[in-house]
Amino acid sequence: MVEPAHPCDCLPYRNICSRGPKNGISVTQPACQSLPDGSVVNNPAFVGPPVNKSYWTYKFLIDAGEETEPIGKIAIVICETIKITDLVVSEKVDECGRFIPVPFTLTHSDPNFGTAPHGFQLLVVHNNDRYDTGVSVAYRLEISGDFATAVEPIKVRAGFCVLIYDCGCFIIPKCQDQGQLAVSKDCERAIIDNRLLLNYSVVVSNIGNASLSDVDFLDEIEIPLQFTLGVITVDPPSLAVDTETPGLIKISGSLGTMDPGEKQHIEYQIQVVSISGPGEYVVANTASATSGGVQASASCHLKVDAVELSVNKCCSLNNTSGEFALKLSAIELSPATLLDIRDSMEIPAGITLQFHSFDGCLATFEDSGDPVPLDTDIPGPAAINIRCSEVSVPAAGMTQRHITFTVVCISDLRTLELVNIIQQVTPSDPGKQIFLGAHPVPAEAKITLFASATCSNPC
Repeated sequence: MVEPAHPCDCLPYRNICSRGPKNGISVTQPACQSLPDGSVVNNPAFVGPPVNKSYWTYKFLIDAGEETEPIGKIAIVICETIKITDLVVSEKVDECGRFIPVPFTLTHSDPNFGTAPHGFQLLVVHNNDRYDTGVSVAYRLEISGDFATAVEPIKVRAGFCVLIYDCGCFIIPKCQDQGQLAVSKDCERAIIDNRLLLNYSVVVSNIGNASLSDVDFLDEIEIPLQFTLGVITVDPPSLAVDTETPGLIKISGSLGTMDPGEKQHIEYQIQVVSISGPGEYVVANTASATSGGVQASASCHLKVDAVELSVNKCCSLNNTSGEFALKLSAIELSPATLLDIRDSMEIPAGITLQFHSFDGCLATFEDSGDPVPLDTDIPGPAAINIRCSEVSVPAAGMTQRHITFTVVCISDLRTLELVNIIQQVTPSDPGKQIFLGAHPVPAEAKITLFASATCSNPC
């Protein structure tokens, strides 16, 4: 088995294998390597759950001699059960940038490199003129699963020559001498029409070179007690679903016998029909496959936010200066959120107003759609729509929006009402959070105007 990943010191610099030059080209296998997350570990190395991948790095040095031909392609011997979907080959030229995935082929026989040894295949990477001479090029193999190790030569084609670096020290991935399980898992949450769906995709693989009998599968999904579950669908349907324990879903069953290289794809979807209260929730789970003493697992976590708000609409009047205020407050454990607000205001006939601020919101006349100008006489009757976009409400906090105006003229002796109503509060990004509502909506405040003016809902 590959040694587990552990920190590795680049200095003093060491190679576990170094051969050459041949025709100006040398090949090495450095003792340390860089992983995709930036960590520097031993080479080769295995990273356990939830990554469950092994990493192997090789380096090619091409001098700048006049007689040196650039590399056309290389061949590295690897375990024959590795599929192209299990493998990422990344290339880094000198210290320029980062490792970049490059195309490759897997074959048992190549016209330049010959036939792979029994139980192996050839990983072939073409240069395709990405580099010439006077450079060093590193290749990192990222392979799903853990593997045994073997020693095999590395081959290089440069010009018309095939160079063989057969020094008995290049370590390559060898198929396990027994069945070996690997589990990979993807999970995602989707919010559709304010309903939560939890989607899982699991792949159980036999990456060894022997069959495994009676492979058992189990996934235990921890569900917050505030969630009310709906339909749970599982593929293959032969797997059993157990929801008897509150807060826990168990999906289990037999996958039968798995041959070398065989994969079993398992998918399930869990519907959540309601969430009883606001908060930041986590759905955690671990899927495992076992066969006798062989075992593998993978885990994932999904974060689900549920938002609920209280709404207060109020007004104030000081002589002829008026204000309508909207207050949105997070209820209990509600996380931060962004909301869109739809508000409306009716100016009855006989009243003329001047608006001074809509506090960052867009106000338009309902009949024409034209913006409502500030500091300009607006005679009634007039219906005004007010839209506030991406209003931020902090976690456990509150935000406000204010409409300020002056009553310029009252030309009607009847009692008149100036009404402002919050019509709707909706999430700015409906696919991001579960929205448990804003209460109460609609909510209104009104100012009654006659010989004098009063506010019915004082702030």
